[in-house]
Amino acid sequence: MTTPPNPIEAFLTTLERLPADAPTACEGWTAHEVAAHLAAGIEEVAELIEDTVNEAPPRTTRGFEEREAPYREMDDADVRQALVKIVERANTALGAQAAKGVAVPFFERHWSAEEMQVHAANEFAMHRWDLIGDDELTDELLSPLHATESAIKTLNTLKVLEEAPTPRAGRAGLTDTRVVLRCPDQPDIALDVTPTGVAALELSTGEPFDGDVLVETDTANRLLTLWGRRSSTRTITITGDPALLPTVTTALWQNTPAWSPQRPA
Repeated sequence: MTTPPNPIEAFLTTLERLPADAPTACEGWTAHEVAAHLAAGIEEVAELIEDTVNEAPPRTTRGFEEREAPYREMDDADVRQALVKIVERANTALGAQAAKGVAVPFFERHWSAEEMQVHAANEFAMHRWDLIGDDELTDELLSPLHATESAIKTLNTLKVLEEAPTPRAGRAGLTDTRVVLRCPDQPDIALDVTPTGVAALELSTGEPFDGDVLVETDTANRLLTLWGRRSSTRTITITGDPALLPTVTTALWQNTPAWSPQRPA
């Protein structure tokens, strides 16, 4: 049996190939800023897990700007070294969390060790795509169903994220609509937006969904779409009410350009 690729190792290997100022799919962010974002995020997760395992008083999860700003100001080589050490620290903390069987508060909900591990893997896989775009490893990292399931749970519950369903629908002015995201060999996903603009993602457990707009693409690209990203090399077919298509497109991709980097040799 082939061992599945490790998303964290894949990200770190890809990062090594890029200079600090390499552009990424995250608008306005260089490779340095993506590395700083991950270092700060994984450090926050490690601290929250350690606090929970050690029965320290609970605290609020720090916001993105508060925890990322110091890393952005660091020398790029120092950020990269710190990221490797923080990953090791987080792995140790996750092992302790799993052994103790406790859930850790992170933003708006409590996470099991397995949920934390899958979410972290998804973060590194997605941000690897932000660095390098499409390649064969992208499909392996972004296609597993558990990655999609984790994304749906995360996006539905972490309201602070720009990619969360309700903020996306609100920015686009999308209301009273069901958008179906479909790919081969996996259940459908529905983006349901109520007449008041409250939105949520749902994974089908049986028959395919019906909707006002149908978006069909490959498995990896559907996960990219859930996170507001759009590949310039992958096929997307959108059908449904023509009047809704511009608004739905804005809700899904926020008018961000399709990503087509000049990849390193």
